[in-house]
Amino acid sequence: QLNPLLKIAFTANLFEWYEFSLTAFMALEIGRLFFPETGDKTALMLSFSVFASSYLARPLGSIFFGLFGNRHGAGTALRTSLIVMATPAWLIAFLPTYQTAGYLATGLLIGLKIIQGFAAGGETPLSGYFISLNTASKNRGLYCALVVVSGFIGMLLASAVVCALPYCATWVSQLLGKTSMGYLAESWRWPFLLCIPLSLWIYSLRSSLSLMPSDQTKVHRALHQKPIAPLLQAFVLVAFMEVFIYTVLIWLPSYLHSYIGVPSFDARLTNVMTLLIFSLSMIGAGYATRWMDASKFVLIGVGSLVLFSYP
Repeated sequence: QLNPLLKIAFTANLFEWYEFSLTAFMALEIGRLFFPETGDKTALMLSFSVFASSYLARPLGSIFFGLFGNRHGAGTALRTSLIVMATPAWLIAFLPTYQTAGYLATGLLIGLKIIQGFAAGGETPLSGYFISLNTASKNRGLYCALVVVSGFIGMLLASAVVCALPYCATWVSQLLGKTSMGYLAESWRWPFLLCIPLSLWIYSLRSSLSLMPSDQTKVHRALHQKPIAPLLQAFVLVAFMEVFIYTVLIWLPSYLHSYIGVPSFDARLTNVMTLLIFSLSMIGAGYATRWMDASKFVLIGVGSLVLFSYP
């Protein structure tokens, strides 16, 4: 039977990155649906502004769920953050568009994304914290790497769903006819509807989460420490990686298609290849921490990214 911690690690950030990636990969369509009629580039920028608005609430969410986790346990905090994040994702599937509700639709979308951003602020740090706390030192590097890779799996899933969406919409339309589908005839809603079973499945995996008795001692001991230097180091490294990931994996496919004219399929294909290489290399690095200090991999990774990002 698969290790329960391994299940949690594999799905830690899957839902968060799936839903956030949907908004980015469908940015052009979201911009057309929830804003007044404009050119494609303007629609793209407006859509990404909605995407960015969710990040305004992330720091607050991280603080809130961090304190919540200290008081009630990381498992409870992870389940709560998933519920708070999943509910807006479900509701987005049923939102009216600008054509039917005007700026009310735009405001509702922005509000739901901000709520999601608040909840997402607790997802990544808490899942990494929980896995690190409950994993033996021998496997800690690998399991923590899988926490990050789970986000890339979510992005791959979102990319696959968006790529398949036009073909599925054509097939369903021919099979059932748009008139018989009513509200659900709008295919842009379908990927968000997939959030419902996906979030329920991940919640079922998290329902067994609980801190081990021996780990409670680690928690209380850590609360009395003041790791300012490691905190600042982590802040800078995470900020660096977030900028890189969202520039290369989220913004670049839309930029290639809308600004340079690269076919949408080719733009997404390069993204899929990058994600696969990124995931495999991260798993390899996590496994190799059994023999090599993780800080050395961090230095090598940061240096390589800076060097090879230059055009």
